[in-house]
Amino acid sequence: MKYDYIGFSLIVCGGSGCIFKVHGVDYMYVLTAKHLIEGQKVTVKRQFIDEDGQPKEISLKVLGEPFLNKDVNKDAAILKVEYLPAIESLARWDTPLTIDTEMTLAGFPNSRSKKTYGFRMDKLTSRNSKEYNYIECKLSTPSTYGEIVGLSGGGTFHSSNGQHYLTGIQSKMAAEDDEEMLNNVDIMPLAFFDDIIAEHDELVPLVSEHLLCFSTLKSYALKLEGCYGAVQMDFTRNYLQDITDEIIANKLTPTVIREFFTSKLLVYEEDDTVLGSRGLWIAWLEFLVILRIIKEEQISGKNIESLFNEFRLIYSDTDGDWTNELPKIFRSNFYGMSQDAKVIVATQAPPVKWVIANKVIPNIISAHPLTKKHMQIDVGLTHPLQNFKLMHLYAFQRIGIIDKEDEYYNFSALNEPELFEKLKTEFNAIFA
Repeated sequence: MKYDYIGFSLIVCGGSGCIFKVHGVDYMYVLTAKHLIEGQKVTVKRQFIDEDGQPKEISLKVLGEPFLNKDVNKDAAILKVEYLPAIESLARWDTPLTIDTEMTLAGFPNSRSKKTYGFRMDKLTSRNSKEYNYIECKLSTPSTYGEIVGLSGGGTFHSSNGQHYLTGIQSKMAAEDDEEMLNNVDIMPLAFFDDIIAEHDELVPLVSEHLLCFSTLKSYALKLEGCYGAVQMDFTRNYLQDITDEIIANKLTPTVIREFFTSKLLVYEEDDTVLGSRGLWIAWLEFLVILRIIKEEQISGKNIESLFNEFRLIYSDTDGDWTNELPKIFRSNFYGMSQDAKVIVATQAPPVKWVIANKVIPNIISAHPLTKKHMQIDVGLTHPLQNFKLMHLYAFQRIGIIDKEDEYYNFSALNEPELFEKLKTEFNAIFA
């Protein structure tokens, strides 16, 4: 994963800002520091390096007046700017920042303002909470006040599980040079910006775009990569995309699913921040398409709870092989599932093997001895691997379609119902 936050960073007046896409509106937010724009003519610029390696700068159109936090102790402001489709979607970091949270401060310090490309990133360590819920963080490299001026309003970021997270916005240096040389900065929590939104009905919530609608994830799902006859597979690929449109139209959003199932969505001991990751919800969109085919019914908020007890998807953010996660998978939350239910595991990377062969199940159970006390299964069940059919989500693409791609070459609009039956037969065979 590329840890470069230039795509989210802006020049706001004499300082910095962070762009944040929200779903369902024709604008984007710029989160910044209030002290930068009070009494100023507001300007927002984007700097970047083009494909030829040349620095570029463009101005963004600011829509309306700034929205300021009314509390004099909270240095937060929101601007609305024109919508740019090419900007990547950020996820919101919603858990407390600790000293172990790896963060990066990004922005445009005044010390580089005369350069054609003035972007700077600095590693931070979380230090301690302060008055009004600011967080004081220490820069990893010694920096003077003069070096940091202009980074006010810049975003602080964390990257993990294939996702960039916004953790906060810088307000100011914690102290002037003549007071102390701790090169510490004060970070505003995102709650400061929630306060602003709560006071203005015309503003939408500061929620990660991909949590509000599956439509932003459509292009990532069921891509059927690795087929020799890529063109011949276009009809099948487009057909699966049409089913994703059905799912999107049913208003079953990641936010709704997260509220239904919370920790049941994740492999045991997975960090709760993964609930906001894009990888999890790409997996869920694929899962919902597969369910739609297997069950031959529309998937919605009305039936998803019962289906989740019959077919449970659990996610790990590991980029290694899923079999390395088996000890944690066995300790995951399987309450509500009955004998012969199906457990589908999803991870970031395609697995080496897609299903666990029945003949090796006793050996795997012996290699990972767990008492009933350490398992989250209902009374009457013995072990997840013995009671449930366990497989990786990628099995449906690989076994059901990619490995049999030549059997899909002749499908078209003339025999579309037959394609549905073919997919249903292949997917159900994986459970055998």
